[in-house]
Amino acid sequence: FCQLESLDLHGNPLNDIGARALAQSHAFPHLRSLRLSQAGEIDYLYSIRSAGAAALAIGWHFEHLRELNLSGQFIGDSGLA
Repeated sequence: FCQLESLDLHGNPLNDIGARALAQSHAFPHLRSLRLSQAGEIDYLYSIRSAGAAALAIGWHFEHLRELNLSGQFIGDSGLA
């Protein structure tokens, strides 16, 4: 397993599908910081919306995660529930 503790994907077009794949991955068991913020003008099509945010939140294998940066994403009320 990877010993990576910080992953910065700032500005990458991850969207909900990518967020779900990341949440379901067991590749980063020691991850403490995950940065998925958007840079500059935000493209709604490539933003992590409710399904992706929910998938990240319930990713049970992120037990060491202390920081999750989703700034600039179109999460909405359903993604925060």
